[in-house]
Amino acid sequence: MNVPADISEHERGPFRSREPAYFIQLVNLFQDLVVGYIFGRIGRINEAHKLAILAFADLYNHVAPINDDDELMLTLFQYTKTCCEGTKTGHGSQPDYKAEDQGADIANMLQVMAPYERLIAIMAYVFGSTRADIARFTHLPLSAVQRRLDAAHQKLPAAFVELSVSDIQQLRPSQNERFVNEVRNAARVSS
Repeated sequence: MNVPADISEHERGPFRSREPAYFIQLVNLFQDLVVGYIFGRIGRINEAHKLAILAFADLYNHVAPINDDDELMLTLFQYTKTCCEGTKTGHGSQPDYKAEDQGADIANMLQVMAPYERLIAIMAYVFGSTRADIARFTHLPLSAVQRRLDAAHQKLPAAFVELSVSDIQQLRPSQNERFVNEVRNAARVSS
C-alpha cells in the first residue's frame, strides 16, 4: 500500500481494518480507484459514488479485522464487485448512461471500447490510478493491465483527449472531503 509521507510512524504499521485511523487512511488512498472501477462498470458516476460508499462501509462494518495488506485489497475488491453486481449492468454489458449524470458525457465518449478496455481507461485516465494500483486492485497481471490500457489508448476519441484536466478531475471523489465524510457516516467511524 502506498502510504503518504505525512502519515505518522504509528500509522505506518500494518493496516488494521477495524481501527478508524487506518480505515480512513484506506478510504483516502483508494477512493478514486474504487469509484473509478464502479463507474467503469456501470457508467453512472452518481451511483458509482453511492456504491463505493456502500463498499467501504460494508468493509468496515462486516469484516473481521484484517492485518494483511494483500488480504485487505482482495476483500475491498470483492466488496466493490458485489456492489456492482446489484446494478442493472454487469461487467460485459453496455452501461446505462443517463444524461443527468455528471459523468454521462465521458462515459458516452468511451462506449467505442470493449468493456475491459473502458474499465481500465476510466480507472487510469479519468480517476488517475496507476497501472500498478489497477493491477493490484483487480488482481490482473501488470502486463494485462498494460495491454488493455494500450488498446484503450488507441481508441480514445478526439473529444475525450480534448477534455480539460478540470473536466475530468471533477469526477474524482478525492477532490474534496465529502466522500470520506459520507463513508465515515455510513460506516459509523469516528476518528
